[in-house]
Amino acid sequence: MKFYLGGAWHCAGCDQSQVGRDRGGFHSIDDFMTEAIPLLQSRGLDVQPCHWNAKPDLAAEREYWGVYYERDGFQLEQFLELYPAFDLSQKWFIARFHTALGSGGENGGFNERFLEHINVMLGLSEQICDALWKRTQHPCIDVCPWGVATYWKYPPPQPSLYVPGTRNIVYAARLCPVTMPQRFEIFREIVRRDPSVRIHVITPSEIGPEHLPEGVVFHGAMQSGTFNHFLYYADLALDMAQQPSGQISINCKVWSYLGMGAPVVAQPVHGSELVIETGHGIVTRSFETGEYVDAVFSALSQEWGSRDEVIRYMQKNHGWNRSAEVLEKYIRLGQERGYDRRVVS
Repeated sequence: MKFYLGGAWHCAGCDQSQVGRDRGGFHSIDDFMTEAIPLLQSRGLDVQPCHWNAKPDLAAEREYWGVYYERDGFQLEQFLELYPAFDLSQKWFIARFHTALGSGGENGGFNERFLEHINVMLGLSEQICDALWKRTQHPCIDVCPWGVATYWKYPPPQPSLYVPGTRNIVYAARLCPVTMPQRFEIFREIVRRDPSVRIHVITPSEIGPEHLPEGVVFHGAMQSGTFNHFLYYADLALDMAQQPSGQISINCKVWSYLGMGAPVVAQPVHGSELVIETGHGIVTRSFETGEYVDAVFSALSQEWGSRDEVIRYMQKNHGWNRSAEVLEKYIRLGQERGYDRRVVS
C-alpha cells in the first residue's frame, strides 16, 4: 500500500511524477513537492505522487493507506467523488492549511466532515497553527512552512533581460481589476512619478496588456523557477496584499522574491516579517497607496546587501527540505500507528 500525495492538484492536470528540478517545479501551491517527492522516495517511503486524469485500475480504498492534501478541501472533494468508498476514518489523513480563517471558509476550506478525520494538521506558520488550535483543539498541529527551493542556482543560468542603465521592478502574482484595484493604482502611480521605470508583470490571471497602464510590461503566466532571472536582476520586487479582512493567511510571494535575492517592498501582512528578518527591503506601516509608492522610490534609491548572501540565508533557513522533512515525520507517524498495515476488505 502507498501513501497518496494529493497535495492541492488532484485532477487539475498536474502530473507530480513528471515534475523535476530541471523543469522548474510546480507553479506556486505545491512547489515544495519538487523537493519532497525525491526526498521521501530516497528515504524508502512508498509514496504515490498525484498524476491522475482518470481513475487508476486499482481501487484507491485498497491501494492507499493515507492521503495528504493542502490549501483547501476542493481537490479532496474531487478525490472522494471518484472514490466514494474511500473511508477517511480508516486512513492516515494529513492536511496542510494555508489559512485558518476567512476566504478559505471558516475552517480554512476543509469542511466539518473532513476536519473530524484529519490526523495531522499542518499550518504554514506559527500564527496559522495557533489559530487552528483555538478553533479545533486538535491534538496534533505543527508548522510545515512555505519555503524556497534549496537547489535554485545563483546567479541563474539565464542572463539578465533588462536594458543596462534602466530601473526594473517585478510583480509576480495574481491580478484582477475588480477585486484588486489598488494594485493597478500603484502601478499607475509609479509610472506617473517616473515613466522611465519599467514594471514587469508575471501573472497566471486572465488579463492582458490592455488592462495595464503604459510602461508596464506584461509577461503572462510563467512556471515557477523559470523566471528566476527576472527576480535576481531586478532592482525591486513588489508584494501587495489585499486589505486585512480578519483572515490569517500566508503572503507567499515574499519567499520567492527573497529566495532569488530581490529586495522587496511589502505591505504589513503575515509573511512580510521575512523582509525585516533579512533586512532586504521595506515594509510599509499602512495599506495606503501613497505610502507604498513612496517606499518603492525610497527602496530604488538605496544600495541593498549581497543578493547571493540573502539567497544562501533563505535556502539554509527557509528551504523546501524543511517542509519535506516535516511531511516525512508525520507520514512515518502514521506507519508507527499501523495505518500502512491495515487490511481493507
